[in-house]
Amino acid sequence: EELEHICKKNNIHIGSIQSIKDKLAQYNFPAGAYAKFFKSNISSLDDFNYKTAHDLYNICSQDYILTIKVYYILKKNGIILDEWNDKYLFEIVPEKKATRLWYRHQLSSISQLSNRSADELQKIYTISPELLSKLNTISKMK
Repeated sequence: EELEHICKKNNIHIGSIQSIKDKLAQYNFPAGAYAKFFKSNISSLDDFNYKTAHDLYNICSQDYILTIKVYYILKKNGIILDEWNDKYLFEIVPEKKATRLWYRHQLSSISQLSNRSADELQKIYTISPELLSKLNTISKMK
């Protein structure tokens, strides 16, 4: 009771990972996401509003595969992340292809394509043929 009074007096809110798990349980986030949400003061889907995919990557402690999983859960539940100066591949290709490109080529963003050889780019486009057309669409929009 005394602690509660001191916290209220000093405008301190004490939260727990369990309360975040309880609030977000219906969305079936991966188990490892909740501690990362807690560290970033994320306790509801609304807390993702005005975030970018890069913010999400940082919230997920730069765990690319976790970021992909969380991204698709958010997308499925109507959360659209803000634009940023690059794009992660999971923002433009299906989840499985983005995951495969990460595991096979350690490729996570569009900007990394410029560092790849022609041979490697050919292998990348074989995994995800639609990537090339999506890149063309993105470059026309700029």
